[in-house]
Amino acid sequence: MARRQTSRLGRIGAVTLVAAFLCGSIGSGLDRIGTKSAGAMSAVPKLFADASLGSAALRHIANEQYAEAEATASAAVRRSPLEPARSGALGTARLALGKRGPADQAFRVSGGLGWHDPLTQLYWLQVALDRGEYDIAAERLDALMRDNPAEARRPELFAGLSATAAGQRALASRLKAAPSWRDAYFLPAAETPVSELRARAAVLRQLDDKPVLGCKAGAPLADRMVRSGEPALGASIWREQCPEADDGLLFDPGLSRAGVRRLSPFAWVKYGDGVSDSHNGGVTLDTAVSFTRRFASQLIVLEPGNYTLAWSAADESGEPSDRIVAAFGCTADTPVQLTSERRAGTKYQAEISVTAACSSQYLALSLRPGNGAVKLTELTLAAGS
Repeated sequence: MARRQTSRLGRIGAVTLVAAFLCGSIGSGLDRIGTKSAGAMSAVPKLFADASLGSAALRHIANEQYAEAEATASAAVRRSPLEPARSGALGTARLALGKRGPADQAFRVSGGLGWHDPLTQLYWLQVALDRGEYDIAAERLDALMRDNPAEARRPELFAGLSATAAGQRALASRLKAAPSWRDAYFLPAAETPVSELRARAAVLRQLDDKPVLGCKAGAPLADRMVRSGEPALGASIWREQCPEADDGLLFDPGLSRAGVRRLSPFAWVKYGDGVSDSHNGGVTLDTAVSFTRRFASQLIVLEPGNYTLAWSAADESGEPSDRIVAAFGCTADTPVQLTSERRAGTKYQAEISVTAACSSQYLALSLRPGNGAVKLTELTLAAGS
């Protein structure tokens, strides 16, 4: 009974992999691709061009018409028995029909003819996963991804390896060779579940080169984590991968890289033209406003506790200016204005109390009404006593 159950689970796993692979790579338009249209077939991704052989068998598989797929693939194999893709299609159809023995036989034939057929690779990938042979499974997946690197963005094909620490180590071993699909792997699709994001972060941390991605390539992965409710993980990955990320609690405290388009989810967002000039260690705000106007905000991740936000603000004559307003809250739209006080000279500070009510926070900076320039420098955020 246990053997039959294991066999059944292996069949379901392999068919699921094939279904995910087919749907993602060709999509719903596959059933409209004609076998006689060279133009239509040229639209099939290279990953499937060999497997489809312009036949109806693959279309039947994608449409879950497995009996028709088996009949069509059987005829194709009889016509050309040395084509591994045809045996791979036959094995896939048989597997979906529950014919495990005949399916395995077809895949063994296909594998013996070479390992360039993706359906055959998918089958033996699932077999390796069922056996706990994660290094072999990673080898199969590596072969698939090298043919079409963009597929590495999708989570379905990696779920089996991502689910265990051993599988993650096997993936990391493959990624250490910097294959063509590495960048896509660390640019996961928007629908990637949190579990897969965590797994990819774990794999990333096992690679030898630091940083692996850098600021630009690391930002999308961090952003995916933030959007999936994992801001702390996103922040740690961002700081590990971006050499420009500061060690302090604030990124770019001098606002030297503030922009309308963020470098990362943890970079400053600049609003309008409020920041007219940035320099090492601060910015000059040279704009007349008739109402309190936000000029920058930043997503931060703080543990519960007390913190002190401090800055220096001076007008054009070097006198203290109280026109800088700081606000803090759980979302970008609902920060609460902080009470600030001048400590000495042009130095101001505000106390912040962080609770566990939100997993990340937003700091917003605004300029009070007035004329003339204000120079903002020495912005810091530090844990309080």
